[in-house]
Amino acid sequence: MTKTNFFSKKNLLIKTIALIFMLSFFLPFSNIANADTPTKISTETTTNDVGPNLSAKYAISMDLKTGEVIYSKNADAKAYPASLTKLMTALLFAEHANKTDEITFTKEASIQPPYSLHSNWPGVSITVGQKMSGEDVMKALLMFSANDAAYMIADYVGGNSKNFANMMNEEAKKLGMKDTHFVTANGLQDADHYTTAYDLAILLKAAFANPWVKETMETKNSSIMINGKRVDLVNRNELLGKDGNIAGKTGTTNDAGNCLASVYNRDGREILGIILFSNDMHTPDNRYKDMEAMMNYSYSAKPEVFIKSGQSIKDVTLKYKLFGFFGPTKEITVPVTVDQDVMMYNNKFNKNHTDITFNSNGDSAWKASSKDSLDLTLVSGQYKTTVKGSIGISKFDLIKANIFVYLGVLVGIALIVLIILFIIRTINKRRSRRSRYSSYSNYRRRY
Repeated sequence: MTKTNFFSKKNLLIKTIALIFMLSFFLPFSNIANADTPTKISTETTTNDVGPNLSAKYAISMDLKTGEVIYSKNADAKAYPASLTKLMTALLFAEHANKTDEITFTKEASIQPPYSLHSNWPGVSITVGQKMSGEDVMKALLMFSANDAAYMIADYVGGNSKNFANMMNEEAKKLGMKDTHFVTANGLQDADHYTTAYDLAILLKAAFANPWVKETMETKNSSIMINGKRVDLVNRNELLGKDGNIAGKTGTTNDAGNCLASVYNRDGREILGIILFSNDMHTPDNRYKDMEAMMNYSYSAKPEVFIKSGQSIKDVTLKYKLFGFFGPTKEITVPVTVDQDVMMYNNKFNKNHTDITFNSNGDSAWKASSKDSLDLTLVSGQYKTTVKGSIGISKFDLIKANIFVYLGVLVGIALIVLIILFIIRTINKRRSRRSRYSSYSNYRRRY
């Protein structure tokens, strides 16, 4: 081997090793999961309370389609629901019975106080064991708010009121009513029977989505049969049919005050509202004025800039392999930024309950660094939407974060190459010497 050929092969070997190293570094990198759950990002806003001045202690309005909270007042504070409880009773009844079912008037139903089927119409009575159609029981429950109708349903659906209360709580959990606990089927006062305005908004949304419940809540006048006698009912929701009010449910107890749940439809847009403890039972009833004021505000309210474009939300931690496909797993903390103005309604509920989450979807820091934009998930209660964002990291940042490791690797590779070359050169020298010695020996034998 000539000296020129030796150094030519040496240069080729060095270039080949360097090319392999660079390709392994810059080819698409493997996916390393950041976490099984999204990284929670808290928001900081300058949201102030705005909206109508209501006498109600607790109130909320919500877009029925999206679930976005438009107005709130103590919407996540503990409150008593009174007969708004019957929305849950009606929902379970609709899910487990039919209009044509025969519902028995039970002993527990017979001991319920007014307003009740057995005590509110002179000359009309119903006794234990007699039956009514499911359709009439639902009307009595939602239009007249009959306390005994609720226990007819509880005994029919649950077997007894205790089992039915358990069903109510299971359904509440399933719907996402996190701050609710039911004890009674009709909402009569119990210290352990409580909810929030927000949870009731969730319940109203679910109940109104049920065709049977919706149809009954929308009915202003109807009649039912009690023990063979006709009784005319007028929906106790005084706003029904006015200014877009298409459905509702009233409720009143000493501890809960005057309460109202309503659904509105104006120009095709549906908004629901909950008013709790508008005032006590011994003062003029303000719940209807409160509801109208809240709805007028809600239909005129517009989303505002909640988070400005370019705002850094929170640092998140991503994992990655040091050399893309191989090497030890490392972590790097980087900022996530929203790349659009995030628009939401100006209220305290949104301020206190809004999170933006970033889920790497299994992407490593290498892959995330190559994306121009990311989908961030905004969640406020049960409202969810996607906003655009970006991650503050580049491949150069990852290289810089590990520069000494990479330099050490390069030095190591260079040393290995030099050692290999030294060995090759030593072997070649020995072969050359043997070749010269053999030639010399052959020459001496000839001469």
